[in-house]
Amino acid sequence: MTSKLNKVELDASVMLDAIRHAQARFIVDLDPQDSFDDLLSIILTITESEYGFIGEVFFNTDGTPYLRAHAMSDIAWSEESKKLYQNRVPGGFEFHNPKTLFGHVMTSGKPVISNDPDNDPRSAGLP
Repeated sequence: MTSKLNKVELDASVMLDAIRHAQARFIVDLDPQDSFDDLLSIILTITESEYGFIGEVFFNTDGTPYLRAHAMSDIAWSEESKKLYQNRVPGGFEFHNPKTLFGHVMTSGKPVISNDPDNDPRSAGLP
């Protein structure tokens, strides 16, 4: 008897395959940036998202969190940000403004979903 996988099981299977692929690539790839970019591409496909990033939270000496984004989709906010994205720093972008949607995630420890980021009261502009 053949059983059909439900959507949750299928999504979990796809996600596990993506994680296995990312781990294997990270182990053999000399440039971790390529691994992060590849993983982000897989995650965006799985989640059917247009934009996203992979980041790590660090803390300043005063205890305030900041985000270092290791991979980020090109959202080209402006010509200046497009140039910044194209010439990204090898260690990743750092975002220190806690009064943004990114900052809200770091300070509250909760996920943020915003369908209107420009008018979201938790956002005070670009990170």
